[in-house]
Amino acid sequence: MQKKDVFFVHPDQQEAERLCLHVSSETGLAASCASSFTEAIAFLENTENTPEIALIAPFPCSEGATEYTLLEKFTERHIPTIALLGDIAQNAIPAAILDQPCFIDTFNIQRGFELLAVKIRHLWNNRRLKTLLWADSEDVRDKLHIELQRCLFKVHSTPEAASIAAILDKNPDVALLVLATDATPQPLLDILATTRSRFPKTSLSIICLTNDTLAPHLPDIIENGADACLPFSFSRPELRALCTNHAGIIEHIRSLSARNDRKSRLNTAIAEDLRKQIGSARDSAQLLFDSLPASLNADQRSMVSSIYRNSTEGMRLLDDFINLDSLEQGTLQLNIRPERLDILLAERLTLANQTAWGKSLRIRRILVEVTCPLDRLYMGQAIDKLLINAIKSTPPGKDVVVRVGKTENEAVLVITDQGSGIPPEDRPHLFKAPYTARTGAKSNGAGLHLFLAAQLVAAHKGRIWAESTLGQETAFYVTLPLKSNARASSKVDSRR
Repeated sequence: MQKKDVFFVHPDQQEAERLCLHVSSETGLAASCASSFTEAIAFLENTENTPEIALIAPFPCSEGATEYTLLEKFTERHIPTIALLGDIAQNAIPAAILDQPCFIDTFNIQRGFELLAVKIRHLWNNRRLKTLLWADSEDVRDKLHIELQRCLFKVHSTPEAASIAAILDKNPDVALLVLATDATPQPLLDILATTRSRFPKTSLSIICLTNDTLAPHLPDIIENGADACLPFSFSRPELRALCTNHAGIIEHIRSLSARNDRKSRLNTAIAEDLRKQIGSARDSAQLLFDSLPASLNADQRSMVSSIYRNSTEGMRLLDDFINLDSLEQGTLQLNIRPERLDILLAERLTLANQTAWGKSLRIRRILVEVTCPLDRLYMGQAIDKLLINAIKSTPPGKDVVVRVGKTENEAVLVITDQGSGIPPEDRPHLFKAPYTARTGAKSNGAGLHLFLAAQLVAAHKGRIWAESTLGQETAFYVTLPLKSNARASSKVDSRR
């Protein structure tokens, strides 16, 4: 038998079935229903039937009804239950109902299945996301534990502030941290600062509950990382709405992140496959050009050469795409080891010189022996992109000047073009993607080259910036730490 996510108990069989169909279609949850106490008990007696959520509607306000017995059965089976009371004022709910171990809602099912489906979806999300509770008072902790369980959260409580980080590390699915204190504010502020230093707001929501004496400290509490604050005089709907909304935000962020991860893996797989196909075309063009030079006329040689150049550029673009995706996902793996930066640059210049000669440019080099920790592949790609940008920006007959040197703590690479310079309004955007700097009506677009170069330099804990004189030249500076343990900041900058 298929495991049910939601189980409805409603006295009208036809209405219950309509409710099941609507909620299933709107939420994607598997639903089942019963229209009598006997039928519901029979459903529960089947050991395979343990729904994630049960819903009783309408739930009577008079004690002794069979619905109370049914609620006890759900509680014994640890099945979170929603009791819909119908149209009744919140302050008119009997205390006997408020004390029940279930989610109480003054919602009349006749108001619409759409609204009910939204409520069930939110509560379903609550069941999927864990909540961690800390309070410096045992009575407060016990009270809040019960209230959060009534919101259908899976709650873990701890009396030890020092254990919060360890619990969060072991339980990455915790989405909500509830902190409660009626003492001095400093312990709470310390917990917030420590937690937020490791768990950003995109991965964990923090709600604080305090007494009235801490009201003057609320700005500090929020500044230290709390997402919201409630006084101890909170009402149940206030706590429920606040916790459900913040847990829903984290669930939405995680859902988007998982979707992006799937898209990223698919895009990378497609790009790598395309790269193989284009690489095969490039290799065929090279083989044709090398094997049959005499039998090709000038137009044919030009065509084969064009195929080779375009396929090479296509492979480079796909490499950029794959690298960009890895950088954005934080999955780029660098093989850092001590390398000669001057030798690496000389190797990359061998390739760049071919492009420069095609534009009647000259690349002048001033190189000093410099050894620093780097990944040859990815730093080589960063250098290629800066050289491509410089060659594109320099008019025919001019020079591109490349320098390698060092300071006390850093290796320094400078690539200077003799182009038209970069307007001041464009400089803050140079290393943003996608961005094309313009001088008048003519573009010297760098596309993704500068952005990717900057990201690769930052991955090496280096710095990159540009200094430009309008109408004369632009120099791009890259610095890399000479030692792997150097504290050079990862910096992307644009300067005059």
